[in-house]
Amino acid sequence: MAATRTFRARGRPAFSISLFLEGSGTFRIDGTPPLAFSAGDVLLFHGDQPVAGENHYHAGGRLRCLDMRLSHDRLRRLGLADLQPALAELDGEQCRREGDTLLVALRASPPMLVLAEAIFALSTRPVVERRLLSMAHGIEILAHLAGIVTMDPGGDVPGFNTGDRRRIAHARHLLSQHHADDWTIPLLSQTVGLNQQKLKTGFRQLVGMPPHAFLRRARLLAAEGLLTQGATATEAAIAVGYTNMSHFARIFRECYGCNPSLFRARRRKDAEASGKPS
Repeated sequence: MAATRTFRARGRPAFSISLFLEGSGTFRIDGTPPLAFSAGDVLLFHGDQPVAGENHYHAGGRLRCLDMRLSHDRLRRLGLADLQPALAELDGEQCRREGDTLLVALRASPPMLVLAEAIFALSTRPVVERRLLSMAHGIEILAHLAGIVTMDPGGDVPGFNTGDRRRIAHARHLLSQHHADDWTIPLLSQTVGLNQQKLKTGFRQLVGMPPHAFLRRARLLAAEGLLTQGATATEAAIAVGYTNMSHFARIFRECYGCNPSLFRARRRKDAEASGKPS
């Protein structure tokens, strides 16, 4: 992207996923303010009617995006009809609405970024193999996206009403999307509006683990993605919220069976052996 580019865009009724591996800019639906995005973001678009807007891409770096578009019928056949109403419930600075049209920007999970890279690496494969593997990786991306968007914390549990479930789902969403922040139980409890004991009990019963364990898993998954993309152990640790390198190395080793530097070296070796980018 040697120069900034801005162009008009028109789209049919569909659900689209734009996963940005490199680059930055803004998207705008006519009638709404621009929505900014950067590398590592996923833009979700849902519209029941044809829509027009403006795409703006910043100069100064590469632009690389995986774009997936699905009809509403395809979503239903994949069992993902709940994605549309779940998107409609999202709100905040990263959402834009114009009638029934919705544009949302979220941080992609590390596995989504790894899967996107895997799709790009298929360019030299035979056509049929490329199509089948792209489809398989795309469905995996949808599965991870569904977990982020629907924020489904599990089945019914006695003692937790709909409001409690929504607050626990919100807490899970915060820990997943903002894992680098310095979360504590009191802060999380105050943020979602649920008392500490009910938050801890509900999280264990509805999510399947305590909040601190979920946060640790989210951070390690993010670190895994960064190491796979070539970040150093120190860069990965700081990016996901760890300032104590020895603590990060210890919990990473407990989960993956080796220290972060060795994990990075193995992923690089595997990528070179398969001809894929590290």
